[in-house]
Amino acid sequence: MIEQLAIYAQIIIAIGVVMVVWQLEKAGRLLKMMSQFLAEAVEEHDKV
Repeated sequence: MIEQLAIYAQIIIAIGVVMVVWQLEKAGRLLKMMSQFLAEAVEEHDKV
């Protein structure tokens, strides 16, 4: 019984870790896009 709960807990933790990594990857892509957007905005502002 306890062994089964431990196995389920490991599966849940593994899924949680995968979800955290996935969210960090999405956040990294978003930050990269925002940085690129801001760099372009600054470039356009400097031209004017």
